[in-house]
Amino acid sequence: MGHNDPSDDPDPSEYLIVSLEQKRKDQTKPYDGKKMVWVPDPEKCFLLGEIQSTKGDICTVSVKGEE
Repeated sequence: MGHNDPSDDPDPSEYLIVSLEQKRKDQTKPYDGKKMVWVPDPEKCFLLGEIQSTKGDICTVSVKGEE
C-alpha cells in the first residue's frame, strides 16, 4: 500500500495567492455594477459585458465591442 506523505504534494501557493501586480491590474479595470453583466460563453464559460440599452425586459449587451 502507498503512503500519503504530505511532503510529496506540490506547493499550491502559486494558485491560491494573488500577486500584488495582478491585484493592481484588476483594481484599475473600470467596473460599474449597474451596467456590467456576465454573459454565458460556450468556450470561455463567461465573458464580461456592458449593457448598452434596455427596452422593457430586453437588454442590448456589448462584449468587447460585439453586440
